[in-house]
Amino acid sequence: MIQTQTHLGKSLACLGGSLAVLSFLGLPWLSFGFFGNYTAVQLALLPTQGMQGFLWSSFLWLEFSWATGITVLALIAHFKKEIEQSISLALILLAAVALLGAMGMYGLFSQGSFFSIPYTTFLGTGFWYYSLSLTLALIGAIVQRILASSQKRGRPGNPHLFP
Repeated sequence: MIQTQTHLGKSLACLGGSLAVLSFLGLPWLSFGFFGNYTAVQLALLPTQGMQGFLWSSFLWLEFSWATGITVLALIAHFKKEIEQSISLALILLAAVALLGAMGMYGLFSQGSFFSIPYTTFLGTGFWYYSLSLTLALIGAIVQRILASSQKRGRPGNPHLFP
């Protein structure tokens, strides 16, 4: 039971990061009905004109790299027990920054409209799965941080927030 508890946070963070990468690569982020669906990769690879297009493309690639980093760090945490607490802090920071980026993207989309239809209407399932996956990764990283700190204090299996 204790062994399962020690892997819970890392596994949740790894699952969340992996699902975020998959939703970035394979699920539609923008859906225009019969005009087509576009994944985040397709949007990032669109030919951009001007600085605004370059910034959107760069932002999408940053989101992808954050999700990939979460997955890689969670996998490293499975094998490197001595740096597990540091990795859990890095996972919390990465997941929080990536989730804030997705929330910021939603905020920017909510400010514009196309023929009085808000841009957020066009957000596809990929964006929402990506956001939920990052939330799962953040929860897993927090659980791992709690478990790692309780083990360091010599209390395996007692992951209380308050000592």
